[in-house]
Amino acid sequence: MSDIQEDLRQYLIADANVLALVSTRIYPDVLPLGQTSDSIVLETISSNTEPTIDGTIAKVDTRISVRCYSATKKQASVIAKNVRLDSGLEALKNTTMNSRWIEHVNCEDAHSGQEELPVDGGSYHRYVVVQDYRIAHADDT
Repeated sequence: MSDIQEDLRQYLIADANVLALVSTRIYPDVLPLGQTSDSIVLETISSNTEPTIDGTIAKVDTRISVRCYSATKKQASVIAKNVRLDSGLEALKNTTMNSRWIEHVNCEDAHSGQEELPVDGGSYHRYVVVQDYRIAHADDT
């Protein structure tokens, strides 16, 4: 089974709007130490399977947290909007991504805030917009 988190990373990197905003700075699980440029972090929160009567897995329900970081709240919001809309994650509904059927993508929660000063001692705060998605997809095994 391929990793849906990595599939989503590759999908977002291939999106021209997202690429223009963060380049390839889309990371799994945690923002790298000292990273102060505009970035995105993808983290799998949970993944639940729904088996069929014969024991095969028919559908997987995965929750992914998408955190969009920037030096300003406005820019973090712009990044988050591009992740979500148009050719972003919500466009995946009823499509195939990397040979995996995506039934639906729902942004179930979103909030923003300001993170502490970077560990590198810089004087710039980072702003973050967090979007929690529920993605129903076929298992690709």
